[in-house]
Amino acid sequence: VQSPSEIPYEDDPNFITQENEVSTRITTSVPGYMGTCFVIDSNDNYFICCQTPNNIKKVTPDGQTEIFWTGNNNYPAHITIDKNDNLFISRKGGTPPYEITKITPEGVESEYWSSTESPGPITIDSNNDLICVIYNQNDPAINTKICRIKSDNSQETIIDLSPNIENKVINNFNITSITTNSKDELFMCELMNDYNSEFNGARILRFNHETGIKIIAGNTSLGNNNYQEGMKSYSSLHHPSSITVDTHNNIYIVEEMSNKVVKIIPNERVLTIAGLETSGNEDGVFSIAKLNNPIDIKINKYGIINVLDKNSGNIRSINIGLQKNILQDVTPSRLLTLR
Repeated sequence: VQSPSEIPYEDDPNFITQENEVSTRITTSVPGYMGTCFVIDSNDNYFICCQTPNNIKKVTPDGQTEIFWTGNNNYPAHITIDKNDNLFISRKGGTPPYEITKITPEGVESEYWSSTESPGPITIDSNNDLICVIYNQNDPAINTKICRIKSDNSQETIIDLSPNIENKVINNFNITSITTNSKDELFMCELMNDYNSEFNGARILRFNHETGIKIIAGNTSLGNNNYQEGMKSYSSLHHPSSITVDTHNNIYIVEEMSNKVVKIIPNERVLTIAGLETSGNEDGVFSIAKLNNPIDIKINKYGIINVLDKNSGNIRSINIGLQKNILQDVTPSRLLTLR
């Protein structure tokens, strides 16, 4: 499921990924360049969202595939899954009204929420409530908030992010991903440049209901749009597309444009786990494995990091030893130099 189970994790009985290696778990789960996001249910089924064609593909633990859901008009841009294995998809594109669709494990579809505002990244909190980033993409000013979405089509604003957003991007799509931990703190990727801008970088934000917003990593000063690991004062981010956390509150993100999986430990130090500057599909140890524009990241209940590569449509599995309850940084020694 989206939030990892309690440590110690168990060994994954469905797929073997050697420790400190990257392996291709599912080949071409969706057509290349068309995948947007994915989740894993309690039975280890993968649900991968596709923009064209507009559908969700289900892949079982033994590799059987089927089209689980087919949509029209607005495509599934973001997905989350609740404790009962219900899927929720945030749909955008096309024309309003925009909606969040609920799909039961049996495949029954219903409209969960609808609005002229656009739903963005979504997650589930410890109370099994749906949390969603809501944008007004037609507003010329920054207009982004995080809301609790209810099944009666109502919404409760948790925080208006507009005063905290550093720089408006097209359609107000600043927040690329959101997740939560066991304390219901929210972690999110904030994009401050469109794909090829040379001006601004990105940040990782944490929202605590008592203390508010805190910047965990990232730099917004001129020219800091390149990925750089290190301590908070030294590091910078480029285009983090997705975020997740483990049970020790280590943060994991995918740097889509830099082709990397990145770990941010609680002292706010940024570390590269896997991926080289150039894209590719090579498996193997972290020093040689390549990722192919990673766009989404999840940790399964076995402590294995799973990544969706946008360009290939492959699901990649990355083993850093979480199932062994390893607390130290599991990265190549060359990356552990304190800066």
